[in-house]
Amino acid sequence: ALRAMSPIEQLDYVEKYLQNAKSAAGFSSNDKLSGGDLYALTFLPARAKNNTLTSAGENYYAHNKGLDKNGDGQITKDELSQRIQSFYVSDNTFLA
Repeated sequence: ALRAMSPIEQLDYVEKYLQNAKSAAGFSSNDKLSGGDLYALTFLPARAKNNTLTSAGENYYAHNKGLDKNGDGQITKDELSQRIQSFYVSDNTFLA
């Protein structure tokens, strides 16, 4: 049923997922999350409060080593934030 919904219709479910993941990861309901935090809640929720999410030698790292932007053998929330920023668009993009 979720797959048949439009992206707008899915947003309530996305919000519920993120609220549950935020709580399970140990964030308080008042914590403001960065883009890296949000990405981490989806990528590796059990480690979302850590800055370093995974390191070389772990399966998580091996399957996602392209996210290690500086090649130091660690995937960090800072690197995830940088990845998200590369997809940002200006509000002007949507102006007619």
